[in-house]
Amino acid sequence: LVLPAAPGTPLDVALATASPAAREILLRRVAAALARFAAATPALDVHRTRDDLTAATTRALDAIARLLPAEAGLDTLGAAIAARLPGGVAGLTHGDLKLEHVLVDDAAVWLIDLDSCHLGDPRWDLALLAARCDGDHLRAGDTAALGGDWRALCDAYVAAGGPAVEARGLGALRAAAWVDVAAGVLKRHEDGAALRATTLLDLARREVTAS
Repeated sequence: LVLPAAPGTPLDVALATASPAAREILLRRVAAALARFAAATPALDVHRTRDDLTAATTRALDAIARLLPAEAGLDTLGAAIAARLPGGVAGLTHGDLKLEHVLVDDAAVWLIDLDSCHLGDPRWDLALLAARCDGDHLRAGDTAALGGDWRALCDAYVAAGGPAVEARGLGALRAAAWVDVAAGVLKRHEDGAALRATTLLDLARREVTAS
């Protein structure tokens, strides 16, 4: 009911028709909007901690284990993410940032579907947005583009005043985001879900190993 009356175009639709240069511009605008969002001071007293994100990642990995039983080493991946997740960073966080939750036009960026909004590590939004972009690249069969949006997102996020993205623990946030997206792909039984989820899990493993 809300979406048809909302201003702007959902980000997944806008990206689908954007040239590489236009894509980068769009993502930079969204990252800057996320940085401003994180710096807002809302009348909100809902906090989510590192333990909450660890629990959410465990639930996602449990779902993957049920839907992709041949996938090994999920417990090891979960433990590695949990050991590296950062704490102590707090800001306004959307919490469930899907591409369709971002609306854009030439003048503004809007965020919708704020029922998961909380005070927590706002870099989760950035990590999840990048992971969703990677999920879209996989859907299109463009494996060469995986991870390619991350630098533009980070640069624009920091330039707009967002929390430092190179701080300790960011790799674990990225890995947790890839796990989240992999679980969603499997739950929705999308075409090629097993291969796409496996690719996302491989990205997560490499990230926690590197961090």
